[in-house]
Amino acid sequence: MDSRRHEVMKAVLLNSGDKVEDSGDGFYLRMNHTIFNEQNGTWLSGNAYIDDEMPLDIQLGTGHLNVFRAYQQFSAGQQSPTSSVDNMGWDYGTLESKSHKEAHRDTEAQRIARYG
Repeated sequence: MDSRRHEVMKAVLLNSGDKVEDSGDGFYLRMNHTIFNEQNGTWLSGNAYIDDEMPLDIQLGTGHLNVFRAYQQFSAGQQSPTSSVDNMGWDYGTLESKSHKEAHRDTEAQRIARYG
C-alpha cells in the first residue's frame, strides 16, 4: 500500500507548506499565507526558486507547514497517471518534468489567458 510509504508522507508534508498566498484563482494552490525572508522577499525571490540545483530555500525551507493542507492532499488519495487527476492528491510514481521555473511560466501564461 503506497500510502504507508514514508516518502509519500514526507512529500505531502513538504509540499503542504505555505509560500505565497493564493489570490483566489487557485494558481498558488490555495495557500493561506505569504511568508517572507529576512530581506522581506518572498519564496519567488528566494534562492531555491531561482536555482534548480537548490532543493530548499536557505531561509524559508519549503515554506510554513500548513497541516490542514497536508491533510487535504493526503486524504485526496493516490492519483493515477493513466487517467485524469484531481487538483489535489498524490502518486508514488515518477515522471519526467520541466524545471519548476518553466512549469511556473507555462502555468502563469495559462492563468493570464484564462483570467486576463
